[in-house]
Amino acid sequence: MYGVDLFEEVIKYAARATEITANNPHDVIHAHDWMTAQAAINARSVSNKPFILHIHSTEIERTAGSPHPIIFNYEKDGMLKADKIIAVSERTKEIISDSYGIDRNKIEVVHNSVDDCSTNLDSNTIPENVSPSVLFLARLAPSKGADYLLRAGQKVIQVMPDVKFIFIGKGSMKDELVDLSRELGIEDNVIFPGFLNHEQVDMAYKRASLFVMPSISEPFGITALEAIRNGTPVLMSKQSGAGEVVRNVLKVDFWDTDEMANKIMAVIKHKTLASELRKNSINELQRLNWEQQTEKIIQIYHTL
Repeated sequence: MYGVDLFEEVIKYAARATEITANNPHDVIHAHDWMTAQAAINARSVSNKPFILHIHSTEIERTAGSPHPIIFNYEKDGMLKADKIIAVSERTKEIISDSYGIDRNKIEVVHNSVDDCSTNLDSNTIPENVSPSVLFLARLAPSKGADYLLRAGQKVIQVMPDVKFIFIGKGSMKDELVDLSRELGIEDNVIFPGFLNHEQVDMAYKRASLFVMPSISEPFGITALEAIRNGTPVLMSKQSGAGEVVRNVLKVDFWDTDEMANKIMAVIKHKTLASELRKNSINELQRLNWEQQTEKIIQIYHTL
């Protein structure tokens, strides 16, 4: 996943942080994830200002439990030396505590949000003559669970042969997933469009009957909120942090492809269910905004 050049850049950035800190007055050092942890440690050695490490995902989560040792060590060192850690979910807080040995009292949770939580549900009506579609949007990496969705998709297509499965994204598993769709005999129902820009992604959400996030381990999962913002019903794995803030979504264990298939078919078949999921989830989303979350971070600053 990471090349040698990235590690070299992390080292250079950390060294540069010492000079930047000395020439720029500040009150708090707020770093994000492993790539900036050492830079923040260097900065604090110069200014002795409080250091917050904001963890959006851990190497444990990104690699489904097979962390790169260098990255893991960068993360753990930063966590140990930070005055406070912000995690994007209770799930990630638990992993930081259990897998990295960090005191839970040192970790605060501030969930993510999305820009512009308003939506026009009327714009999400799918024409009757369009085939139903299931949308996946993420890196095509082992931790994202796309292979489990394909296996669930086979079960869906056996009952509803016109359903399409769209996998937006790039990643190391692309060829493996294409081969798996052929092995399952569903290649004609599966589309891999690759990378799409923001406008194309929003249109894909709006056209989808259902968005599925089948992650094996998902620190948060902003794509679920993006789907809700676009008026798309959501099915997510129970292993996703976003489930802590939105409850009007369907949930399933990522490995339970039978139940995943059943819930996909239920949303496609029952329009009332899809409509209720849309309406109730957007109501939840409107109560979660960046201004509110930013205020929580500012309050954490004041405790240091």
